[in-house]
Amino acid sequence: MLLKGSFMKEKFFADLGISQPSVLDLEIEKIISKTLASRLTPTEQYIISSYYGIETELKKYDEIGVTVTLSAFKVRQINVRSIRKLRWPSVRSSLVKSIEEYVANKLRFVNI
Repeated sequence: MLLKGSFMKEKFFADLGISQPSVLDLEIEKIISKTLASRLTPTEQYIISSYYGIETELKKYDEIGVTVTLSAFKVRQINVRSIRKLRWPSVRSSLVKSIEEYVANKLRFVNI
């Protein structure tokens, strides 16, 4: 099942430098949100979630900026910095491992 804004989710995985899972559903969004919550500040988490449409509606930098009272340029800078944090090998490998485990379990139940 592809979710609304799946193009931006593809971009999210590309920006992190990991391959997109074969299954993209709400549970994977929850896994991503959990990782965001554990590694980013609330503002960074909101910006990443809003920009990539993770468990929320897609928003542009200027729309996000209105909510967090920052300029679109500053929101973009925070987005870039946050993605850089999420690319740390420990964070990226943890995220990949969680997603792979979920997908493997889901495919195992489908094939039964």
